[in-house]
Amino acid sequence: MTECNKLVCLDCEQATEYYMVSNEVWLEAIPDYREIKQERKQKHPPKCTQRHVMLCLGCLTLRLGRPLRRLDFPSHIRLNRENILKDHRFFPNHGELLNPESPCNHQ
Repeated sequence: MTECNKLVCLDCEQATEYYMVSNEVWLEAIPDYREIKQERKQKHPPKCTQRHVMLCLGCLTLRLGRPLRRLDFPSHIRLNRENILKDHRFFPNHGELLNPESPCNHQ
């Protein structure tokens, strides 16, 4: 994967897993999301993933100031159903709160 195509956290600049949270959660974590996204679009070429604004789970948790919950990850989004909501490392025993020891959670 080239540098341009790595999924990198906006805050810690570490590689991150791909997931989607609800719009409300995302905008709570990044109130200036639209401005940041516009700046990144101007800075990076069209097919570069760095144009997207990403946060690792640890930085998202820190920005929100609370643990992530299963409901923060909409289950109608296939990506979430097939990855984060299905993987027992994130939500052990189908629990409601994100496992603090999960991958990408560096609190």
